[in-house]
Amino acid sequence: MPPRLTPLREHILRTIRLLALEEGLVTPMRLAEKLGKGRSGLQDHLDALEELGLLVKRRPSAGIVALELSETAREALGIGYPVLGGIAAGAPILALGEVKRRIETLEDLLPLEYGDFFLTVQGDSMCNSGICDGDLALIRPQRWAEDGDIVVALVEGEGTATLKYYFREGDWVRLEPANPDYQSMTFPLERVIVQGVCIRHISTVKRTLAPA
Repeated sequence: MPPRLTPLREHILRTIRLLALEEGLVTPMRLAEKLGKGRSGLQDHLDALEELGLLVKRRPSAGIVALELSETAREALGIGYPVLGGIAAGAPILALGEVKRRIETLEDLLPLEYGDFFLTVQGDSMCNSGICDGDLALIRPQRWAEDGDIVVALVEGEGTATLKYYFREGDWVRLEPANPDYQSMTFPLERVIVQGVCIRHISTVKRTLAPA
């Protein structure tokens, strides 16, 4: 821990983080309410934490002060997972131990929006696009798609949804796999219901790669 980070100041930092996760914007007034302390007594601690480089004060609009933890504070509190730098997949480079940033939530990695959800991929029809059996597909629910989008499509009369590339061809829709072992499927436009678009995927299965 950094010097002069007392148990009370550590509690203040952890409370700021909790409020940020729950409510987003953290103001000194809201923090004082959460801690059950007066703003005048709390201000000395906030100033000290800022001097230590553990607290950042931002002004998102006139008259509003927002409190945020610095990267130093997140590291000191052990919040999230450190990103230590780059690693070569071609020519070797020096592996550095310097912490570049910390990953705390899924929002730090993925462009999540309210209503997004994950589906567990079953099957290997999309494996050439990197989406393999057992992976998690991040889906943004919407009823439309553009050519080349990977969509969750429900075909009326088929009874199940499928994850495929979407192509509109006049009054027809072509659902294209990313695996040559599977054939493309073409259906009348009115039978294909787009339920969402895959915007990212997470590999969850350990794979063994053959040596180059």
